Amino acid sequence: MGEGQSEGNHREENYDLLRAISCVTVVLLHVSAMYIGDNFRDIVKQRDLMLALCFRVISQVSVPCFVMLSGAFLLKKKENADYRNFYVKSGKKLGVPIVIFSILYVLFHYIENLLGNGLKGNEQIDMYGPLLDWLNGVPHATMWYMYMIVPLYMIVPFLVIIKFSISEKAWHILAIILAIYSILVAYTCSLSWILQFAQWIGYFVMGDVISECGRKRKDLIVSRFPYICMAAPYILLIVYWYIHSYRTMRFSGPSFFSPFTVIVSMVLFIGFAYIQVPDNMLIQMVSRHSFYIYLLHPFLCEVLMQMFGRILKWFPPAWLIPVYALCITAVCVFIKRNFDTVMKRTVLYKKGIIGDEENKHSAPV
Repeated sequence: MGEGQSEGNHREENYDLLRAISCVTVVLLHVSAMYIGDNFRDIVKQRDLMLALCFRVISQVSVPCFVMLSGAFLLKKKENADYRNFYVKSGKKLGVPIVIFSILYVLFHYIENLLGNGLKGNEQIDMYGPLLDWLNGVPHATMWYMYMIVPLYMIVPFLVIIKFSISEKAWHILAIILAIYSILVAYTCSLSWILQFAQWIGYFVMGDVISECGRKRKDLIVSRFPYICMAAPYILLIVYWYIHSYRTMRFSGPSFFSPFTVIVSMVLFIGFAYIQVPDNMLIQMVSRHSFYIYLLHPFLCEVLMQMFGRILKWFPPAWLIPVYALCITAVCVFIKRNFDTVMKRTVLYKKGIIGDEENKHSAPV
């Protein structure tokens, strides 16, 4: 997501594909949450709850993959050691949209509170809750990722300096230590939002290590079986869901930092590091807009949830969840592309380019 995507004429299509899949599965994760959440669980059938939880468990590797993708593209560039240039560039691409969407989500929650509570006349509107959530780094439940990634980006120049100051073997050892450290932090500490990035450093650095091995080490055994590495994590996640949820009828799923999730996420990333993917405009388009898909899709998920839960008092069959995820992704891409077109035309108009061309065509001969 965001700045960690391939740039220039040379694209790494394998990582474009992984980013596009992770983007859709993140949307799948949050659409599934509509069925699993406590607010409307009483109107969702048990079999739909179980199937929604299956989709959610399958989607659990998407966020670790996004973090590893960011590490793979940011830590390989020696120029990112120039912290001033890196901070300015990242601030424009990352910081400004996060602030804008945070404000929009706070306003959205006030409107949601008004429609859900204020108009009933029997409940008081929560005036401070959305603002306090923002101060806690969660103007919306999905925005925690953005508020986690900002401090992680801030240490990129220092990680790049360390990487290019030590040997490759030492960097690999450090990555393993940081991965273990991330698991220990997750299991032993409760961190505030501004320190949550510490849990994700392991994924971030391992993304760089795995991607470098994919570029340089074609002799490794895993390079011969990349599709097995890609399929095995999803099979294992389904088995996990079957054993821990379906058979027990409990709503449980692996955390981002359980050893199980860490292993399957890295195995999946290894698989994508060694595959060859042909150019595909659709995949590149989703990959290119993944940052804004992440920012936009919760609005559409919230609208769906309110429509099903509050208005219709009925949730469609859970097997439709992947369809909703694909449709929401497509709508987000459509919104972003049209927004870019409008902004481009506005800039051209202000520069007088569009106006001059239109005058030439409309002028009498």
